[in-house]
Amino acid sequence: MGTEYHIIGRVLDERVLVDRSVVFLAGSSSNVSIRWQQSTFIGAGSFGSVYLAINLDSNTLMAVKEIKFQETAGLTNLYSYIRDELRVMEMLHHPNVVEYYGIEVHRDKVYIFEEYCKGGSLAALLEHGRIEDEGILQVYTLQMLEGLAYLHSQGVVHRDIKPDNILLDHMGVIKYVDFGAAKIIAKNHRTLQRTRRGSEPPPAVPGQTEVNGQFGVNNSLTGTPMYMSPEVIRNNKQGRHGAMDIWSLGCVVLECATGRKPWSNLDNEWAIMFHIGVATQHPPLPDPGQLSDMGIDFIRQCLMIDPMSRPTAIELMDHPWMLDFREKLENYEKAENVNTTSVPIPAGGSYEVASVARQAAILQEQETELIQAQSPSLSPIQTPESGASSASLSPGLQEKGSEGILGLVSQTNGT
Repeated sequence: MGTEYHIIGRVLDERVLVDRSVVFLAGSSSNVSIRWQQSTFIGAGSFGSVYLAINLDSNTLMAVKEIKFQETAGLTNLYSYIRDELRVMEMLHHPNVVEYYGIEVHRDKVYIFEEYCKGGSLAALLEHGRIEDEGILQVYTLQMLEGLAYLHSQGVVHRDIKPDNILLDHMGVIKYVDFGAAKIIAKNHRTLQRTRRGSEPPPAVPGQTEVNGQFGVNNSLTGTPMYMSPEVIRNNKQGRHGAMDIWSLGCVVLECATGRKPWSNLDNEWAIMFHIGVATQHPPLPDPGQLSDMGIDFIRQCLMIDPMSRPTAIELMDHPWMLDFREKLENYEKAENVNTTSVPIPAGGSYEVASVARQAAILQEQETELIQAQSPSLSPIQTPESGASSASLSPGLQEKGSEGILGLVSQTNGT
């Protein structure tokens, strides 16, 4: 006689915080029902583990963040953190922001489905050393700026920009991730999004004012110390909308150019926080042998101590260092339009303000069309055999497509 198993359930009690939070998440509009299969472990997120997974409905890869409630006992704000991050991600759709697909809620855990970025994080890339090719650094920086310009235009301040939270897809396109610390600043001067240390949204943000047409933000301590701006450490300064993200961006570009974290001359995070709190100068800039004068000046502009004087992402896109690369990219695009069959701009208005991501999507479409032309019998999820391998691609497309947008660097430098 076989053993009979009985699973005893438990009625959710909405008077209990944990149960009430599960009910809330389960009732979210982004709670989806898809067939999927978990694969390999990718890494650890803020409150859980991240895995590679296969969407069995679409035969595509995706990233799945698994958060187990029992492993986060004592974190009473966990549910607010999940809820707040989902609220931000639901409203964001841009090539330089990781796409959010939805959640799957269980009694003891929740799965968050997101776009999979095969290239890993910028932090993992920097473990191999600094980015020596300035053209590649310009490619990455322009994308980070375009992503920030979009976030800030949506009233979203990321608040925790660092190499760990910047991913790269298989084409080398930059993607911002981890919006658990983000805030949404509404036009009526109310905060809809609290930090991970917050609870329910208050009626208004204490100390928030409008200065010269710019929305100030109460700079509560959120982020990673070495990438924090002085006004965040001091918690006593107002700044232009998104100013703290611009400071963090400057720190990221600095680390890419030097291979060293900002304030690497200090030996612990408390010393870093104290030094930034009393800072009258920015962290040490790259040496002239590591970056051009224009590049160094770009970082200097990002790291202006006064947050009211710090330029916005839109303003920084007109910095000579960015204009230099944008001009090369535009010349390359014009040459491509003349020499190759025109490929339509990918659908979606967001590509119009994501120049590098747009070009990467066009390159991918060109490569896909060529492979399909050489192997028309293949289904979308099959891969071509040797007859349609990269060796048979046209030389120009092989060079550009195999490396994604990094292949554009040598192309743009040659125009």
